[in-house]
Amino acid sequence: MMKISLTLFLLLSLTVSYAQENKAKETTKKVTAADQKKMESLFALLGADKAADRRKARKDLIAMGEIVVEFLKKHQDHEDPEIANSVGIILATVGIYEIKDFIGEWYATKPRCNVIMKADGTWVFNPHTSIKGKWYLKDKSIVWTTIPVTPGPLDVNPILLLKKNMFKIKELDGEITIFTRIKK
Repeated sequence: MMKISLTLFLLLSLTVSYAQENKAKETTKKVTAADQKKMESLFALLGADKAADRRKARKDLIAMGEIVVEFLKKHQDHEDPEIANSVGIILATVGIYEIKDFIGEWYATKPRCNVIMKADGTWVFNPHTSIKGKWYLKDKSIVWTTIPVTPGPLDVNPILLLKKNMFKIKELDGEITIFTRIKK
C-alpha cells in the first residue's frame, strides 16, 4: 500500500512540474517595442537616487507581469547589488519560475548543508547522505517531500527572492533559508 501511495505521489509531483513548465510557455505574452522601451526606462530607475523612484519602478515592473521575466533575468547579476536585489524581488513577486532556475548544487543556510536539486525533481542533502526527496514548483513556492514520505503537512516554502546564483525561501516555522549556488 505504501509503495502505491508513494508511486502515485511521485507521478503527481512530476505531472505538476511538467504542467507548470508548459503553462509558462503557453501564457507568455509577446513583448512589444513599447513594452521593451518601458521596461528599459523602469529598469534604469531601479538605480535612481530617490527611494520613492526606485519603489515606483519596482511596483510598475511587477505590474507589467510575466513579460518582464526574460528581460530581468539578463540583469540578475547586475554590478549594483541594490539593482540585483530589486530584480530578484521582482522576479520572485511575478513568480514565473522554471525548473531550470533551481537545478544545481546549492549551499543552504538551514540546515547548513549542500543540497543538490536535479531536473528530474529529486533532491539530496550532501551527496554522501541518505537524506533525499522530491521537489516541485507550485504557486510561487517550492514544495519539498522526503523519500520515504514522512507523515505531516507538505513542506511548502514561498520563494521570496530569486537571483541567478541565489534564492531565498520562507520556511514553515517563519525562518528564512538562503540557497547560494555552488555549481550548476
